[in-house]
Amino acid sequence: MFGTIVLFCVLIFITILWKYKRPENFPPGPTPLPIIGNITQLPKGLLYPVVEKWSKTYGSIIGVSVFNNLIVMVTGVDNVLAALRKEEFQSRPVSFSIKASRYGKSLGIFLSNGEQWSSSRKFTVKQMRAFGKFEKENLIIDEISRLMDTIKDGEMQGNGLFGLAAVNVIWMMIANKRIDFNDERSRSFLNNLNKSFRLGNPSGGDIVDVFPILRFFSSKFKFTMKVFDESHEFIRETIKEHREVLDPNNPRDL
Repeated sequence: MFGTIVLFCVLIFITILWKYKRPENFPPGPTPLPIIGNITQLPKGLLYPVVEKWSKTYGSIIGVSVFNNLIVMVTGVDNVLAALRKEEFQSRPVSFSIKASRYGKSLGIFLSNGEQWSSSRKFTVKQMRAFGKFEKENLIIDEISRLMDTIKDGEMQGNGLFGLAAVNVIWMMIANKRIDFNDERSRSFLNNLNKSFRLGNPSGGDIVDVFPILRFFSSKFKFTMKVFDESHEFIRETIKEHREVLDPNNPRDL
């Protein structure tokens, strides 16, 4: 029995070492600890003094690891400019939280990469140009007038008024409709947008991104997924409404 337990522990240890092993072509850097990597060597304050010190030992390109995440640090103006210009370095890291909130896909303008990002950007820019500068200005002027009337009549109060006006301008360009605060469905969508901004970037160092199995126990992760699911449902219903009345020769909005 004891021998079986020891063998099991050894297998787990070997598996962990294999999983967290650095690639052969990974840049040199400070020696990592098993599992946690270099996290104990990273400062709580400013990072650049430590990176500058490492560059004198390991060179201008340094490799470190934080748990199962491999990170390459680049120092020197020439190296940074070269990295920014190369297409190979244009991709964005996709964390577990990001993939989970987007059903395992990297879509859209902000979180996609490569051809997907390029085609989404070209389509969006083309449609926004077709929308016309004066049309956008008219939307903004109309929304400001509605906002002033609402304030004057005292129908709504609070800081949410200005956020609602800003969202309405964007939503008119995207979906050709205003968000009515008196409509429960629209109000729920607006509240979820506010919650999303308060939550911040779901990939911002969340423990779930390091240990995905903790998603079953993280109340923050469950709440984040609930907010995204409800927002996606509202958008899916809007897309369905558009498909039912779509005229390819005369698109009404983005």
